Amino acid sequence: MQLRAMQNTALSSCHKLYITPTLIAPPTPDTCTGSADANNSEHLVVQINTQRSDITFNALDSNANTFTEISFDPLGRADQNCASQCKIDVGLAAICISGEGLIYACP
Repeated sequence: MQLRAMQNTALSSCHKLYITPTLIAPPTPDTCTGSADANNSEHLVVQINTQRSDITFNALDSNANTFTEISFDPLGRADQNCASQCKIDVGLAAICISGEGLIYACP
């Protein structure tokens, strides 16, 4: 989603992801309202099999506050408080986002 934001810099474009314990997905294509669309046709959906209870998604900002949606600006920066880093836990792995938009694997 960050790469899309940096490539399509139109202010009307939506570069948002919703994060729930079992789903990471954008809203319905061509809208920026509602909630995560698990049937999104753009192949940007990560969903946990409902029979797996050992893996969940969790997102924390720099102040360790949970967030459930994240958007990116044309420079690739997140709209969350990622001053030191935002962290999205994906089971046993994690993805971090710096204040400047660097996305990297983290513990």
